[in-house]
Amino acid sequence: MHSDFFPRIGAALVAAALALAVIPARAADLEPLRVQFGTVALPAFAAPILARETGMYEKAGLKVDIMPGRLSQDTVNAIAADSADIGFVLAINLIQAVDKGQKLVAVGNMYGSNGFGVVAAKDSGITKLLDLQGKKILVPGASYESLLRALISRQGGSPDKVTYILVPQVNAMLTSYIAKQADAVLTAIPFAQAGVETNRPSIYLPFAKEGDPEPFYVWVARPDVVAKKKDQIRRFLKTTYEATGMMNANSSVAVAPFVKSVPGAQADRVVPEYALWTQFQCAEGQAVVGRASDAAWKAAVDLYRNIGLVTSAMKPTDLYTNEFFDGANAVSSVKCK
Repeated sequence: MHSDFFPRIGAALVAAALALAVIPARAADLEPLRVQFGTVALPAFAAPILARETGMYEKAGLKVDIMPGRLSQDTVNAIAADSADIGFVLAINLIQAVDKGQKLVAVGNMYGSNGFGVVAAKDSGITKLLDLQGKKILVPGASYESLLRALISRQGGSPDKVTYILVPQVNAMLTSYIAKQADAVLTAIPFAQAGVETNRPSIYLPFAKEGDPEPFYVWVARPDVVAKKKDQIRRFLKTTYEATGMMNANSSVAVAPFVKSVPGAQADRVVPEYALWTQFQCAEGQAVVGRASDAAWKAAVDLYRNIGLVTSAMKPTDLYTNEFFDGANAVSSVKCK
């Protein structure tokens, strides 16, 4: 055996140890991907929290900062101002932002089937949109009222026969509905289901089945951020959809991380509330969770243009990219039913 064997092997071991010691430092020094929620933290959006708290993002070589949100428009504004890299918002907010000239693109769906719609009391006699004629409905904003009017007209009704009551604050709107100050409310259906069913049994008419098929919630970013942080976004989406698949298989895995991360969260509500949202997770025609439907976006833009909510020459393909979901580099292993 050569006399320099032990010095050489010793040097190799030291070098290996040094290399391993550098890995955590490099992970800690990564530029964070700033992710902003487009709503208050709900069990529906627990997948990123699960991925962060269980180390899934770190294992994927990511440092993810999750920032709380309030409204979709707040998140749109944060991305435009470069205080967030990626966020999820209601698709209607994306459409209106792009129509106004803002550079924004959906990089994947969070919930692909439009779950915004009408919640109506069972004792109101409302079973379809046409039954809203002669009734009172609470609406969160003028855009949503215009959209509902258009859908009623398309079904042969007279939208002017409906009384629209503007209540822009979501919780106040549900409180007013429960107090029977209106026959129906226009809102995110699974959010309402969690809060009103025990107090005022209701029926639910999602816009996905009423002629407005765009996705419910989408992940969005500026195109320049997508180009700059493409690999980070790809790994973020892949990991987040893996966490979504874990929750779909057993949503109880998210309980402890969610309660730890969200002040005031109730452990016994996480599983049943998540179940309400999964009915809108996949849209018809999707191959995987996250991929946008070309036909759905086109139908939505056509509808919005017909009622004046889209006034620019914007094309449906300006709204989204499927580059993370098509071809050999598809990021999601979570299949739609």
